[in-house]
Amino acid sequence: MKDVPKVDFERIKSLAFDNRKDLKALEKEIEAKKYSYRSVLSENLPQVSAFASYTLNDRDNPFGADGRGYLLGLGLTWKFDLGFTTLKKAEAELKRVSSLKDKYLFLRDNITFQLEKAHAEYLNALQKLKSAEARISASEEVLRIMKIRYQNGLVKILDLLDAQTELDKARFERIEALKDVYESYAELLFASGLIKEAL
Repeated sequence: MKDVPKVDFERIKSLAFDNRKDLKALEKEIEAKKYSYRSVLSENLPQVSAFASYTLNDRDNPFGADGRGYLLGLGLTWKFDLGFTTLKKAEAELKRVSSLKDKYLFLRDNITFQLEKAHAEYLNALQKLKSAEARISASEEVLRIMKIRYQNGLVKILDLLDAQTELDKARFERIEALKDVYESYAELLFASGLIKEAL
């Protein structure tokens, strides 16, 4: 079967999780939500600020330097939230992270299912192709024998035409099986995210 693409299922399966952009996007979203959780929790921490200023004052000239002064400062603010709204926000962020993780696991399982389904369809199509090729060989042999028998006057023209029809059906089945092989191969590449590389 020279027309058939070869499939290394284990390799495709191992590359699938690295190549699926929807899975990568979900990983990034989970990471962002974890940072968001930390950010919400940091609202309860004290905030330290520092400042400095330098001034020039002159009563006669607008930019004169008669009077000079500077000011330095350090500030500390700490908000106390007795309504626990910050903790509730943080809890909501944790629930979103948990929900996204569940979605991520579901998507991984779905990708695995799609890969295994496409691989099973590929194997079935290969068996169908082998069967069609065996049927072509058998039909060609029957047609050869029918031609010899027809030339010797042992069979009617209808028997010869029936043998030719069976050969044509077997060839059509082979084309259908080949179409199924390529279709399932494309589904396997699509499910693994490798379709661009294959094209």
